[in-house]
Amino acid sequence: MICASEQAVIVDQEIYAEVRAEMEALGCYFCTADEKKRLEALVIKTDTCAVNADIVGKPATWIAAKAGIEVPSNTVMLVAELEKVGTEEPLSHEKLSPVLGAYSVQSTEDAFHVAERDA
Repeated sequence: MICASEQAVIVDQEIYAEVRAEMEALGCYFCTADEKKRLEALVIKTDTCAVNADIVGKPATWIAAKAGIEVPSNTVMLVAELEKVGTEEPLSHEKLSPVLGAYSVQSTEDAFHVAERDA
């Protein structure tokens, strides 16, 4: 069986603000730094970097509530801005839920580098 859920969006820095605005208009909620930490603590088990099975397949609003994050009722996706891939960025791992990482990159080469790294 293959995992078919998206894990992150990788966007050129030149259009990042435009893409973020469009995502927000479509019901994506971008977490603050503090909210990101609360989301990490709920979504990823820190000892194994594995997804918390309790959140798999749950709606974004349910996950946000469990993490203590207040979001609009029409929220369909929780988004955390990330800079790295791996153990330093727990949300760069597989999440199997409506939680995405978002990367702003400087070039196509940078985008491929982010996409090819293994979390």
